Amino acid sequence: MSYRYSLYLLINLQTGYKLLFLTHGTSIMTSIRIVVCKTLIFLGIYFSFALIGYSQEENPDYDLFKSQQILKIHLTFHIDSLLNNRNVDTIGHLGTISYFETDGRSTDIRVIVKMRGNFRKNPDNCSFPPLRLKLLSDNSEDKLFRGLKWLKLVTHCQTDSTEFEQFILQEYLLYKTYNIISPFSFNVRLLDIKYIDSSGSVPTIQSYGFFIERPKQMAQRIGGELVKADVMLYKNLDENSLVKLSLFQYMIWNNDWSVPLLHNVKFVKTTNISSPIPVPYDFDWAGIVSAPYRVGAITVDEINVVDVSYMGICLKRKELIPFLEFYYSVRNKIYSLCCDFPYLDDVQKERTLHMYDDFYSLIKKPVKANSKFKETCFRK
Repeated sequence: MSYRYSLYLLINLQTGYKLLFLTHGTSIMTSIRIVVCKTLIFLGIYFSFALIGYSQEENPDYDLFKSQQILKIHLTFHIDSLLNNRNVDTIGHLGTISYFETDGRSTDIRVIVKMRGNFRKNPDNCSFPPLRLKLLSDNSEDKLFRGLKWLKLVTHCQTDSTEFEQFILQEYLLYKTYNIISPFSFNVRLLDIKYIDSSGSVPTIQSYGFFIERPKQMAQRIGGELVKADVMLYKNLDENSLVKLSLFQYMIWNNDWSVPLLHNVKFVKTTNISSPIPVPYDFDWAGIVSAPYRVGAITVDEINVVDVSYMGICLKRKELIPFLEFYYSVRNKIYSLCCDFPYLDDVQKERTLHMYDDFYSLIKKPVKANSKFKETCFRK
């Protein structure tokens, strides 16, 4: 079966179960959708995740983000000391990253571990904080981290919670989804982590997590450099990139970003595009992730979401239509990325697909979509 044909089947199956839903209700719709997802997982194995091998330049300096495979690591440091000094994020804790090849061979790299972040650093919000790792030495045998000085590690927030592990996986998938939408995006690497306390005071913690590409290296990879500014205006940005970003944030139900406030957005200037390009990050407050600590949570059709607003620039309908057509052109990839991902459970996949359905149902009607976006858009 060809790849193109398999995606054709997905669209037709989706149409079919929507018709069934009208006559038989949500239970049969959910069952059929999960069957479709599991079928695509099988197809994804055949294609070796070719779908998410995006057409981005490979960075010659390091290999960490070149693979789509989950990376198994052990992070050993004084966890007890870090957790007991949550008010002082400047304290560094000497430790070691050990990563494992598929044949079982391991490579060790010395690191200094520090806390980072704001909300999730607070122990009232998360039992385990986000981390920043400074890499201390170049191991001659290291193939993944060479050339890197530091990395942000996105962690699980609550220890021993399978629910919060799913939130980590959801956020990781949003980074991969934006990789589909724009080459001007951060690379990420999914991790299977064992946190080992060097003092022996804290039991070993195992959870998913992911590394995020450094902003400077992201900018270099796409042929540009970071723009430093105290304020940024919508009118000064590349409009094509801004509208795609704004639609993405609306699609994932995320209000936790702002161009004027420089919040959860980096800006890159390239030689090919005259205006700065916005590049988003930090999606854990998106409604599609459904983390319980987000603000304004409500329940709609038994699915926890947040009220979302379109936070992009105002466009005329004829200006908006090409962007809606673009999102339809990448729809199959976005849906398949979710369905093919083996670590996300069926409940979370169903939530995600349901919310994508809402977005695509809206943009299928440009007049309605433009009217909706005009309620909260910003003037150029």
